[in-house]
Amino acid sequence: MRRGRDTTSPNLTALSPPILAMHRRTFLEWSSALGAGLLLPGTFGLQPGRVAARSPKLPRFVDPLPIPPVLRPAANQPYPGATYYEIVMAEGRHRFHRDLAPARTWGYDGLSYLGPTIEARSRSPIVVKWINNLPPNHPLPVDFTLRVANPGGLPAGAPAGTPSGPIPTVPHLHGGPTLPQFDGHPEAWWTPGLAQRGHHFVSDVYHYNNNVQAATLWYHDHALGITRLNVYAGLAGCYFVRDDIESGLGLPSGPYELPLVIQDRLLGADGSLQYPATGVSDVHPIWTPEMFGDTPIVNGKAYPVLEVEPRRYRLRLLNGSNARFYRLWLEGNKRRVPLYQIGAEGGFLGAVVTPERLLLTSGERADVIVDFSGLPAGTTLTLRNDAPVPFPSGDGKPLEELMRIRVSRPLSGRDASTPVDALRLPAVPPLDPAGAVRRSFAMIEHHDTKVLLLDGRMFTDPITDQVKADSIEVWEYVNTTGDAHPMHMHLVQFQVLERQRLDAAAYLAAWERGERNGPGAYLQGGPIAPPPEELGWKDTAISNPGEVLRIIARFDRPLGEIQLPAGIEHAQYVHHCHILEHEDNEMMRPFELMT
Repeated sequence: MRRGRDTTSPNLTALSPPILAMHRRTFLEWSSALGAGLLLPGTFGLQPGRVAARSPKLPRFVDPLPIPPVLRPAANQPYPGATYYEIVMAEGRHRFHRDLAPARTWGYDGLSYLGPTIEARSRSPIVVKWINNLPPNHPLPVDFTLRVANPGGLPAGAPAGTPSGPIPTVPHLHGGPTLPQFDGHPEAWWTPGLAQRGHHFVSDVYHYNNNVQAATLWYHDHALGITRLNVYAGLAGCYFVRDDIESGLGLPSGPYELPLVIQDRLLGADGSLQYPATGVSDVHPIWTPEMFGDTPIVNGKAYPVLEVEPRRYRLRLLNGSNARFYRLWLEGNKRRVPLYQIGAEGGFLGAVVTPERLLLTSGERADVIVDFSGLPAGTTLTLRNDAPVPFPSGDGKPLEELMRIRVSRPLSGRDASTPVDALRLPAVPPLDPAGAVRRSFAMIEHHDTKVLLLDGRMFTDPITDQVKADSIEVWEYVNTTGDAHPMHMHLVQFQVLERQRLDAAAYLAAWERGERNGPGAYLQGGPIAPPPEELGWKDTAISNPGEVLRIIARFDRPLGEIQLPAGIEHAQYVHHCHILEHEDNEMMRPFELMT
């Protein structure tokens, strides 16, 4: 085994000509509101007012880990050849901890928080009717100075607590090769009863062709300018694609295969979800650049505990946090129990990897095996994390303990799963960059206008990237900022080619002079190969500060008939930073698939 490394709002003014890269110190000031213990106005589900800056101190490891149910098909099946589901998005009341009162939260399919796990077979289509039954006003503070889905037509200066009007929502299957009308374009939103719709809306009945190998996908809300709020309220869930290769590997299954949706939240003394309503400047008086909660939530519970048998388990890890990264390991009696990683977002790795610490950025997933069979009954393990915020060099405290695992259940029968040392994972054929079209995207934070841009362009600026269907392209993200950004591409799974150091200061100076010729003259040292845990199919990858991230993808035309909304000539998808506060403030760009 190889070891890895440790309807848009008005009043968006044009950028001023000089581009000012944000200094590290300034960005930390942006992100420090929660960590500094300030009192922040605005609450979830209550009238605006003063709220606690920190969650109440809670007893740890007293609530059992909940396991999301698997979604069941609808009673009627109107689509021959496809399995049909109906999923309602609605408000519920959810208890994050035994000592807290139930909170107002959102969920899918009758769950009070998060959604059921959707299981699909590779190349076997499913159809989902998504039903928006969300309440008449958003309970979280919407900043209308952002470019935001705004069916209520509120002005950009609307203060925190102003009723938002009907809530727009649009689901995105993160990692799926989806037709554009079903991809969850941020302007394809709709309100309850389809009363209002974004100009990319085509239908609320989504067809997923599942034209991927066995993979750990997920679904979540993607509405323009409020993704961070809708996901924070609970709109997310797992989506597993299965195939015959997976079935033949002998992996732990049934009760021994568990999804772990890891998030961080800020909770009020009454158990309510809290989200800051004080922004960073008059430009965006409500928006905060990164939301770091002080309480870990796994599958909807704070500090849960999982009781296991002495056998192998398969854990499907998802970082569902808005902005926080996790660097994970499993520890008991001051000794580490290995996390054997067998897959990333888009499927299996070519070989089992045993990272010293497993890094998951926002939106990333990892498929891991943990072997509890050699541990004595009563052994207690803790899932630990040491990733600072902002990552990689912020001074924000990590959430050090996320959940606990106890080897406390008797073995219910022989463990027939394949031992890790005997696993033979399918090969991952590399894509060939020879002759590929290459594109470069500068990642720049603007201090004066408080936006985060890709290549100096706003989300609604004219589309400049036209990608030929079935072609292979190499994209590079040039990170001039002081923080890491998880970059996510819709439509495709990609491979990480390499990273390379960059003289970011010199590159930025050239950018300000109008020299937009790519980073070639400012690269330092040679290319750095990806670590073993990235040698598989991915849809989200970390772009480190002062580095160029290069990825390669084949832009296959999705199966099925492309349907375009009025006024749209070509299939449109987006790529963006998956820190949700960043994608909600311009760090997202569309591209066209030319078929």
